[in-house]
Amino acid sequence: MPLNLSSFILFSHLPPELRHVIWQQALPGNAPTLYSYTSGNRSNPESPNGSEGHNDLAEVHLELPLFFVNREANRIATAWLREQGMLMPFRENRQTHAFLRPYDVDRDALYVPASEIGQLSSSLPGMFGHVCCSEPNLARVAVPAEVLSQDSDTLAELVSMFSMETLYVIVGIQPGSGNGDSIQRLGERWELMNPQSNMALEWSRSRGCFRWRDGNSVGSEELHREMERAGKELARTLDWIRMDCFEMLPVSAVRIA
Repeated sequence: MPLNLSSFILFSHLPPELRHVIWQQALPGNAPTLYSYTSGNRSNPESPNGSEGHNDLAEVHLELPLFFVNREANRIATAWLREQGMLMPFRENRQTHAFLRPYDVDRDALYVPASEIGQLSSSLPGMFGHVCCSEPNLARVAVPAEVLSQDSDTLAELVSMFSMETLYVIVGIQPGSGNGDSIQRLGERWELMNPQSNMALEWSRSRGCFRWRDGNSVGSEELHREMERAGKELARTLDWIRMDCFEMLPVSAVRIA
């Protein structure tokens, strides 16, 4: 008799402690997430603040089927949502809750497409809207690798604007690619793949130069040479704004369905 692996009918007979561990394992992870910036007129009928015609960060939705399984799972999911500070707006058109992940100031990064960098300075005051509970720390910013080959003043302006600590250089597939608009606007989540384990080009003001930090190699040798060239051009800006530490870190991003 073939086994039916689509269900486990004895789950309710497991000890409560074991069920709780299984429910906990089914909750979403907490990897660094990219929050995509877009400018210009746009409309999102499901947005809690009815965003239209202004700059904002795209919403990042979480899929949380655990919330709807049963009372036990719902209690665990609800406790986790509160602990994480998740937003739960009710969507009238779908007659259900959405789960929005707020920007985490100690973990997440602002993703800026190459075409949007010039719009940032005038957008900062109202950019974060409802996706962040307070003024975010912009110590981490992510850009496509192609930005390194743009006018050096563009990158210097970006770094000095935020006084950032880390510039993630996204290689490969970019958030928003493939549909002519920001994928994150549709609620999909993009995470950085193990950035803490990657090699990085580190600036030290005391040394007055950049040096590579050991780690997993991400990107091509050509990209690494481009980063070194950009670092040499950034050195004067970093020294001028008295930035003691700064790093450029190549990393891949993955879309979480």
